[in-house]
Amino acid sequence: MTFDRLRVVRGRHHWVAAPFSLCGPRASALEFFVWSLPVALIALCAVCRAALADPVFIPAYSVVDSRAPAVTGGNLHESDRFWPYRTKLIESWLPPSGAATLGAGTEGALIRVGSSGTARIDFGRVGVYDVPVSATDLVEHANRIRLGEEEKTEPNLLRTIGPRLVDSNSDVMRPFSYGEEYERDLFLCLFADPEDESFDAIVGSMTPLAARHGALVIVFPQGRVPDRTVGRRLRALGSPVPFVLDHVSEAYTRSLLAADVAMPAVLLQTGDGRLLFAERWEAETAARIASVIQERDKAAL
Repeated sequence: MTFDRLRVVRGRHHWVAAPFSLCGPRASALEFFVWSLPVALIALCAVCRAALADPVFIPAYSVVDSRAPAVTGGNLHESDRFWPYRTKLIESWLPPSGAATLGAGTEGALIRVGSSGTARIDFGRVGVYDVPVSATDLVEHANRIRLGEEEKTEPNLLRTIGPRLVDSNSDVMRPFSYGEEYERDLFLCLFADPEDESFDAIVGSMTPLAARHGALVIVFPQGRVPDRTVGRRLRALGSPVPFVLDHVSEAYTRSLLAADVAMPAVLLQTGDGRLLFAERWEAETAARIASVIQERDKAAL
C-alpha cells in the first residue's frame, strides 16, 4: 500500500491516521475495508454514547416584555434580564491603562454592567476593560431583546460557562447538565486553589449558604489542578458542585473578577451577570453574603 501523505480523520474522542491513497483509484477493496473499519466503529460508538446519554432538560426561556419600561443608560444596570451577550463600541475609546485605542465597531463579550455607568467587556486578545456604557450599543440591543426583536435564549452566565462546566458527582468526566439551572437567579462563584488548605473551609461555608438561598455554587479552580483531582476533592468534601474546566478557568477568572479582588475570592451574581457581592474570602464572608441576599429579597417585595 502506498502512503503518499497522511490525512487525520477525527472521531469524537479519537484520532485515526488514514492514507490519502485510500480515496483514490489505487486503493483496493481490501485496503479500503481495513482502514475504514476503525473509523466506522468510532462513529458508531459516538452515536451509541449520544443515544444512551442522559437527556438534558432545557426549559423554554424568554425575557420578552414589551410592557417593561424602556431600557436607558440610567436603568441598564437593573435591567440585566435584557442584557445582550455581545456588544460593540459605537465610538473610539482609549483605555486608561495606556493601551492602544479601541476603534468604533470593536466587538466583545459583555461580562456585566456596573452601577457606575460602565460595562465590563471582554475583547478577547485585546483585553478586558470597563468601558462607559455610552460608548457602546448596549442600550439599543437591550431594548431589542425587551421587545422580542433580538433573540436571547438563555441567561448570560450559563451561555458563557455552561458548556465548560464539569459534573463532579462522578469520577467519569462528563459535562454538567445545566438546563434546569435556567430557573435559578443566584450564582455563587468560588475562585480558589483546590490544593490550598483554605479550600475546605471555603466550600464548607459556601455550599450550605447557597442551599438555603437557592443559589448554585460554581468552582473556578486556581493553580492548574487536574480536573479529575478537583472532582475527587469536591466529592470528598461532600459538596459535588459543578466546576469549570481547568484549561479555561484562568481566562474566566480574569473576565469575572476585578483586578483588586485578592484570592481566594467569592463572587455572587445573578444569572445574567449583575454583580451583587465580590471580595476576598474570609471567615465572615458567608454572613456578609447572607445579609446581601436578605436585603435583595426585601427590596423585591
